[in-house]
Amino acid sequence: MPVPQTQPHRHLTRGDESVKYDMTLRIGNTTVNIVAPPPMTEEEKERILDEFHAAGWAILEELDEKAG
Repeated sequence: MPVPQTQPHRHLTRGDESVKYDMTLRIGNTTVNIVAPPPMTEEEKERILDEFHAAGWAILEELDEKAG
């Protein structure tokens, strides 16, 4: 049985107000806020990419162990 509500459930604010948007688009009644990553060195980018790859391989190995 659903819980009766006297007022509709609506968020008054959306998102994190401290975040600065790099671009805001309006598409019909929808607002799309784009947030770009902070500037980083090539070494930082490479480290992050290596972490993504390591996580992906760990997932694949775990799935292989469960299937095996």
